[in-house]
Amino acid sequence: MAAPALVGGVSAHQFRGSDATKSFVTTFQAGLRSAPIVDRTSAQTGVPASRVRSGLHASGIGTSSFIKVTYSTPKRKEAKKVVQVAAGETLRFLFSSQLSASQASVDVAQAQLDKMQAALVAFAQQSGVADPATEYETVSNGMAALETLVARRAAHGDPAGAAQAQAEVDAKNARLSQLAQLQSQYSNLVDQRRRAVNELDLAQERQRTAAAQLAAADPNTVVTPGKVRHVIPISQALKATLFGGAIGVLLAVGVVLVLEVMAGVRRPTATPAASPSAPLPSAH
Repeated sequence: MAAPALVGGVSAHQFRGSDATKSFVTTFQAGLRSAPIVDRTSAQTGVPASRVRSGLHASGIGTSSFIKVTYSTPKRKEAKKVVQVAAGETLRFLFSSQLSASQASVDVAQAQLDKMQAALVAFAQQSGVADPATEYETVSNGMAALETLVARRAAHGDPAGAAQAQAEVDAKNARLSQLAQLQSQYSNLVDQRRRAVNELDLAQERQRTAAAQLAAADPNTVVTPGKVRHVIPISQALKATLFGGAIGVLLAVGVVLVLEVMAGVRRPTATPAASPSAPLPSAH
């Protein structure tokens, strides 16, 4: 399995930093034989979960992000399928979880933004002002002219006119004071909405990165099945060695016995000598 695009790179990647490769290999090894992966592999291949778990193994290749996945089984036809399914499910498990987490962050950020938008709408409805800063500028623009009018009327001996103009000045000052307080509340809400927008942008960027990583983890492009090889288990090899040794011992014993028999056949038979004390035959 070769997945260099899934390790290292941008800070948003799941596996990054100086230990990115080691972390990826270790996490993959643990995930490969985890209960969820074993159960999914068993369900898709029809191979018992116990055999899947006992036969699956993964190891890193050198210091690279390449991983070798092997499956030992007494049934040759199931080997390649189990490896492909297990490796693919492990990849999907690792990177789909990152996508799910990023989607959850997007949902939270979107909810916060919706909340701030609703707060701004409620503010406008309660205060009657959509944008206090704009209205403050509009109200304050005529203040200088009104104050000049008050002074001119007072100078021309028109106290009633001066009082009327002064009342308008006082009303505008009261409105400006009210707008200043509203502007503080409004600015706070706008600032919170801006932060919510930024958080949503970041969350969506993380989601796009996670989605790209999940696409890069497509088993059809990352997992390359190898050849199925017949391997003699150590226990069987040991039995064969012991059995062969026993035959050798039996053959050796048989050869010794044959040699002993042949030696007995070839040994000459000795004729017994006449006893010196035996009487000689007499002639008649």
